[in-house]
Amino acid sequence: MDLQALAARIDRLESQNRSLKRIGGVLALTVVIGLIMGQAPSTDKSTTDVVKAREFWVVDEYGRVRAVFGYDKETDTAALFIGDGKNVPIRIGMVRDAAGVVAGVELGGPNGRLNLYAAGEHAGLVFVDSRGKARATLGMDSNGGAFILSDKHERVVYGQSELGVTDNRK
Repeated sequence: MDLQALAARIDRLESQNRSLKRIGGVLALTVVIGLIMGQAPSTDKSTTDVVKAREFWVVDEYGRVRAVFGYDKETDTAALFIGDGKNVPIRIGMVRDAAGVVAGVELGGPNGRLNLYAAGEHAGLVFVDSRGKARATLGMDSNGGAFILSDKHERVVYGQSELGVTDNRK
């Protein structure tokens, strides 16, 4: 892959990253507006001040689950899952791990997924194949940026960062 093709690809990835940020912002704003609207004063004196639940489900007219806002015990994540009940093409969430709080947007499909994340000084975009293997990563932190391409075994075939270039192609 020559430098012009790599530059074009990075430009395309950055454009997709901006689009994903907009989508995530709109979805987050929609959730916040929905929560705020739920706080409107009611004349019904039987309402409570607090609603506690593990999940909130959005269903269509046939009772099929279309979105879930809830807590995922497996990943210790509070997240919004949007999908058809079988596939979750959009997931927005936050998780607290040893490194701190990680916020992310995941867009997925049968052929792979795209993860956009931010954690402390780190932010990145990771393309994952249908087997769950990271194939391309574009990331940055306070020290600079990095671009990494991996094969199906997650071996680095090309990598470039502020610290230099690594190209392991044979």
